[in-house]
Amino acid sequence: MAPGPLAGSPLRRFCGLSRGPRAKTPTATPTTTPRHPPRAPLPLPPLPRCPSRLPPSPLPPQAPPALQAPSPAVNAPERAPLIDGEARLSLGRRALRVLLAGTLGGALVSAAGILGHELATGELWRVTDVTFAGQVNATEPALRHLANVRVGTHLFELDLQRVVLDVERHPWVRRAEARRVLPATIEVVVEEHAPVLILALDRMWYVNAMGEPFKLATTEDLDYPVLTGLSPRLAEEHPSLAAAVVQGALEVLEATDGHSTVGPEHSSEINFDPHHGYTLVLRNGSQLLLGFTDPERSLRRLDRLTANGLDLTTAQRVDLDAPRIALVSPLVDPSVPIPLPPPPDLPPSSAPELQ
Repeated sequence: MAPGPLAGSPLRRFCGLSRGPRAKTPTATPTTTPRHPPRAPLPLPPLPRCPSRLPPSPLPPQAPPALQAPSPAVNAPERAPLIDGEARLSLGRRALRVLLAGTLGGALVSAAGILGHELATGELWRVTDVTFAGQVNATEPALRHLANVRVGTHLFELDLQRVVLDVERHPWVRRAEARRVLPATIEVVVEEHAPVLILALDRMWYVNAMGEPFKLATTEDLDYPVLTGLSPRLAEEHPSLAAAVVQGALEVLEATDGHSTVGPEHSSEINFDPHHGYTLVLRNGSQLLLGFTDPERSLRRLDRLTANGLDLTTAQRVDLDAPRIALVSPLVDPSVPIPLPPPPDLPPSSAPELQ
């Protein structure tokens, strides 16, 4: 029998698996005492076990796992469904829709670009005319001068807000609007102030319904009630108080609106006194003292007086601010001359008469 691969190896000899018995070597007993005391033996690592002396494995041998055949329903490649005629028709329609959408989108983009270029550079959009509407007292040449819109300016490059602010500088214009009218027109619509009162300060001013003095009055148009008694110094040093006085006069006018006897068409003046309040002066010279009370309440009191026989066709002074009763006193007509008494040393027949 041929020797194995471990025959004669040191491991086989160490494990005692050599073919022959090992010869015993005689050992000599030392007779001399060692010079140094013996040392403790060093611990040696455990020696490897021999192949033949390994204990049997406690686990039983396991059989290799059985391989299962792949399931055709899970791992088999899917086959593409066949495209029938209806599916081909639907696919063609989708492709046609995509093509039409792309073509239409490109056409719209091109048209927008052409239109934008035309709007920016086209001569069709150059301003050729500026029209005005709503003016009564403001003249069109004056408004055109203030608007300062040059013919030939591009319609969409014009600053309409600037045009509105310039037109509103006119003293008669309260508010203005400007808009573009295609292809080449600017239209300006104005709203004018409506005077309802004349404020007498150092000069005469038109006042609108909001109590705003907006323009110097002219001699051609003075047919409005005049607010008197407000000093220019008060208006300059205390503008809030002056504005309150003007608002009070407007309340008096509003109370007389529609009244058959003391309406605005019969009113000539509204006088303000810091101690007695407002006095309404009629065109025939009658004076209605309203004071600081509610003017509508005072006019209801006047209506009761006229119902009881008060005649306002002649000049009367009616104190409607009295606490209990209204005081009525006749006023002298300044157009009727008053004869002077004759001197005491002359007979009455020789007294001169004033013409």
